[in-house]
Amino acid sequence: MSSDTEEDLLDLCLGLSYSSSIPEQKQLEDDPIPNPNLGCTRQFFPQSPQQQIEIGETSWRSRTKKIAAVGDDDDIAKSYTLPHELEMAIAQWFPVKTLLRSLSVSKLWRSTILSKDFRDAYLTSSLTRPQHKQGLLFTFICRDNCFVFSAPAPDYYDDEASSSSFSSSSVVATYNMTHQSISRVTISPSVHGLICYGPASGLFIYNPSTRRSIVLPSINSEYKRLNHYIGFDPVDSCYKVLCVTMGRPQVGNNFALAEELGVLTIGYGEQSWRMLEDVPPHSPTCDEMCIDGVLFFGAFTGAHLNEPAIMSFDVRSEKFRLISGPDTTAGGNYFLTSSSSKLTSYKGKLAVLLFEDQVVRKVALWVLEDAVNEEWSYKTFDLPSLLGWTTDFELQLFSATNAGEVILAPLFVRASTYRVLFYDPNKDSFRKIEIEGITDREVSHKVDGWWYCRAVSVFPGQVDTLMFL
Repeated sequence: MSSDTEEDLLDLCLGLSYSSSIPEQKQLEDDPIPNPNLGCTRQFFPQSPQQQIEIGETSWRSRTKKIAAVGDDDDIAKSYTLPHELEMAIAQWFPVKTLLRSLSVSKLWRSTILSKDFRDAYLTSSLTRPQHKQGLLFTFICRDNCFVFSAPAPDYYDDEASSSSFSSSSVVATYNMTHQSISRVTISPSVHGLICYGPASGLFIYNPSTRRSIVLPSINSEYKRLNHYIGFDPVDSCYKVLCVTMGRPQVGNNFALAEELGVLTIGYGEQSWRMLEDVPPHSPTCDEMCIDGVLFFGAFTGAHLNEPAIMSFDVRSEKFRLISGPDTTAGGNYFLTSSSSKLTSYKGKLAVLLFEDQVVRKVALWVLEDAVNEEWSYKTFDLPSLLGWTTDFELQLFSATNAGEVILAPLFVRASTYRVLFYDPNKDSFRKIEIEGITDREVSHKVDGWWYCRAVSVFPGQVDTLMFL
C-alpha cells in the first residue's frame, strides 16, 4: 500500500470519527498547523445540495479536521460514520508511526490500538505481506560498539523486473540503536519484529518499529557464558526468550556443556524465568532461526562435544529435540565450524548455507525436508560474476529468503553506500539494493588504511509489530 493511499484511508477514518463526535459543525475550524502535503481538498462522499462533507488540510498534531455540513440536517455527518471495526481493519495497514499519532485521536482508538487483539491482527497483516515488501535489519560492530540499522523495502518492485537477470534499487537506512559489544554481550536475529541483546545482568528486548525496549529480569549466571534466543508461538501469538548458561569449556576445545536453561514469556503478567528440564546434553552455539513456532539453534553433542547437530525447541510446548545436522564434510567445510556456515530459512524450511569453495564461488545448500526423520536435501550452485566488487572475497553469505534468494553482502563497510545482493539460483538473477545512511553515524573508521567496521548480520523479512507501543 502506498503512502498516499494510507494517508487517504486515515483521513477517511479520522475524519468520520471526528464528525460523529461533533454532530453540530456548521463552520470550518482553523487548523493551527496545516500540513503542506495535504493541501488539496479530498472528497470521499456523494455531493448534493443537502449533503457534502469535505476533508481538507490536516494537522496530525492538532488532530482536527475541516468539516463542513451543508443542509438542514445536523446529523448528516453521523449518517456517514464508518463502523469502528471497519476503521480498525483499515488501520491494520497503517505504518507504526501513523498508529503512534493515532493514539491521541480518542479514548476508543487508543484502547483499541493498545489491545492485544489489534496488536495480533497488525502483526498478522505484516507477516502476510510478500517478503520483498518487508524490511531489512543490519548489525555492525565497530571498535567496542554494535550498531543496529533497519531499512524499508524498495518502493519499486514488480515481478517482471525481478525476473530479469539484474535489477537495482536504493533505500535509506534508519539508525535504531547502539550497544556495547563487549565479551558475553550478543544480539539475536529479529524474530517477528523483535530482537534480544545484552549481558546476563540485563537482557533487553527491542522493537525497531517503535524504538522502544524492555529490560528482562536478570539471570544469576555467576560470570558463566550465556546464550539467549528469542522465539514466537503463532498459536498463542506470544514471544518467549530462552536463556542457556554454560559451564567451563572442555579441555581441547572451547565448547561448554549447557547447565541451566530458562524461558520467559514476554508481556504476560509478572516477568520471571522458568527453569526447564529434560534437556538433551549439548553445547549451544549462537546460530539460531525461528520458523513456524519452532526455535532452532546449532549445538555440539557427543562425549567430547565435537559432533555438530541442531537443537529444536518448540516454543509452545517448551520441549527440546536433537536433530542430526547435515554432513557437510564432503566439501572440506564443517557445519557450525566453518566461518561461512549460516543457519537460515529457505522457502520456509530450516537450511544450512555455506561456501563449499569460495575461490570458484560454489555455494552449498542443505534444507531440512523432514525434521522427524532428519532428512536433509543437498544442492550446490555457482555464483556468477559478482557485479561491482574487485574481489569475490569481499562478499559473505548472510542468509536466504522464503522466495529462494541467497543474500550476500560485504563483510566490511568500505563506502558510503552499503550494497546487498539477492541471488536467485533458480532464475539465475540478481537484485541489488543500495543502502544509504549507514556511514552517517560514523560506524566505520580507518586505522593504517584498513576499515574496522564489520557486518554481523543482514536479516531479511523485518516486519512491524506493536509490542511496547
